Amino acid sequence: MIDLKNELEIIITKDHSPTIINKKIDETYHSINDALQESMHVFIENGIRRLNDNTIKVFEVGFGTGLNSALTMKYALENKNKIYYQTIDLLLIKKDIITEYFKFFDFEILQNLQLLNKLKWNNYYSLSEYFGFEKNRTTLQEFKSEDKY
Repeated sequence: MIDLKNELEIIITKDHSPTIINKKIDETYHSINDALQESMHVFIENGIRRLNDNTIKVFEVGFGTGLNSALTMKYALENKNKIYYQTIDLLLIKKDIITEYFKFFDFEILQNLQLLNKLKWNNYYSLSEYFGFEKNRTTLQEFKSEDKY
């Protein structure tokens, strides 16, 4: 595991939602203008909502904070869309930082964030009849899947 102990910091974006910045490479996990709105726009409004399918497979490179997967889970449950969500990441966020990050979210998103972050890596979880989730600790180069995305 790559140690990011002193490299990550929470910053508040212009829409008052949090993101994390990797100070070593000066890169943020989300837009510094609107972290929550960006995830809603990219993943939900212009992603999943545009698909006319009751069963959707999502593959995300970079689990990060889990925000995209938490919002997708919320959408799946509210709209009764069956979504299988698979994500990979190698750079894990330390518990103290992710715990502080959670404090900025409303209860519904918070519940999903906490659940998805505490699940063990390299396992599949059927979290409801509408949402299946798997996170794998690997690189894109080493990732193998029988699923087609």
